[in-house]
Amino acid sequence: MNIKGIKLKVTLLLILCWSISQAGLGQTNKGRLVEHIVRKSETVYSIAQRYGTSVEKVYELNPWAKDKIKDGDKLMVLSTLDSLEIASQQTRTHHIEAGETVYRICRMYDISEEALLRANPGISASHFPIGVELRIPASTTTHTTDSLSHEEREEHKAKREAIKVLLMLPFRGMPRHVEFYEGFLMGMNDLKKDGISINLTALDIPDLNTLKHHVSSGILYGHDLVIGGISDDQIQLIASKMPSEGLYVIPFSSQEYSNLKASNFIRINQPAREVVARAIPKFLDKYNGYKIYLAGRNQDREEPFADELKKSLKQSGSDVRYIDLDRQTTVNDLPARSVVVPVSSSRDLGLKLFSAISHNNCTIFGYPQWQSYGTDFLSKARKYNATIYSSFFFNPESPDGKLFLTKYRAWFNKKTGNNYPKFSVLGYDMARYFIRGYASLGLELTTHSHLLPSDGLQLDIELDRMVEANGFGNMKFYFVTYAQDGSIQRISL
Repeated sequence: MNIKGIKLKVTLLLILCWSISQAGLGQTNKGRLVEHIVRKSETVYSIAQRYGTSVEKVYELNPWAKDKIKDGDKLMVLSTLDSLEIASQQTRTHHIEAGETVYRICRMYDISEEALLRANPGISASHFPIGVELRIPASTTTHTTDSLSHEEREEHKAKREAIKVLLMLPFRGMPRHVEFYEGFLMGMNDLKKDGISINLTALDIPDLNTLKHHVSSGILYGHDLVIGGISDDQIQLIASKMPSEGLYVIPFSSQEYSNLKASNFIRINQPAREVVARAIPKFLDKYNGYKIYLAGRNQDREEPFADELKKSLKQSGSDVRYIDLDRQTTVNDLPARSVVVPVSSSRDLGLKLFSAISHNNCTIFGYPQWQSYGTDFLSKARKYNATIYSSFFFNPESPDGKLFLTKYRAWFNKKTGNNYPKFSVLGYDMARYFIRGYASLGLELTTHSHLLPSDGLQLDIELDRMVEANGFGNMKFYFVTYAQDGSIQRISL
């Protein structure tokens, strides 16, 4: 694998260890990577001169800086000059901020929970009020850094603070997984701005035998987060061998895994039936007081959403109205407060429905697949203020969406793949959520995920114990409305 800056190319075996720390990014044989906060009137040239590097090297590490830098921006710079340690070892205090936990504070200051609680009577894991000033006792670490050089101190700091992440996916011939990895790196880069240090090891896993080899060598041990596995046998192997001191995240599969005995695994992609079960009540709330119609043709196979909706309507005593699009090529006189639901996600059925009800002022409720049918299809759906449900939704026209796509192209000199979901954005969201979550909550992430901001570009996450298995699953999904005025309204549910 060849890494230039943060740009990468995946080869047959890919092993990447990448550390990001608050004060710096580690040692290279040509200098030291440090973070520089841009001050007013500084230029890329003056910054490069200050650190004894070149403008080209600054741009290589920070492609976005070619556009413009401003006061407060953070640059990664390869310094060839010596720097001094200025941090003092004074008596420390810390004010509790929103989202912080006993675990996070102890990890931040390298102290035990017992020592922190003993120094702060009345404070506990369950009673940790925002704004309270904590007394931080001296670190109980056996090896102090007082006699270490600056470089050794930074290395020591990175080692004890870093969140250790293991990513195991097949990369060769799998461009979607490469994009996931690239987006993951972008998410990691964002987290460094919050002072989160990360050690990432990424392995190319082309087959089960390769995975068995790595697992038998003990690769899973010592990692806080393990992300990977694309087949049932790979997932079962990782879950069965995953140490209890870490969390295993299943990134893509939506299987139920009721046979997994481990309790520290997290499934991100929800089974379709679970999404439908949660979406139906939200649909009925949204369209309370509307007349509800199902629409289809003889050739259309009724999908779970339509089937479950029909059952719910019958159970509540509501009428089940049906539009037969084989017999009715034109449908007139639908009430204004009516919603039409096609019985399947078929693109052809959607187009047939748009044409048949074109003279009505009703609305339509559709499927996740609709977002992949192109702008022409969606422009027709907008006429009816169509809403879809989906576990994943990325809006490339939103400010954050545009910024991500711009940065991705600058980093990797290519556009993201046109797939659903977008794997690059999925990697970005998962890096930001799980690494930030583990830094804040540790193993309590699974039971306290509601404390974390759910601000994904394509995926919102809130974890809960699975009904059918010992692990945890994501419970969030979206209602997305394509409005007549051209806007897109995304509501996280």
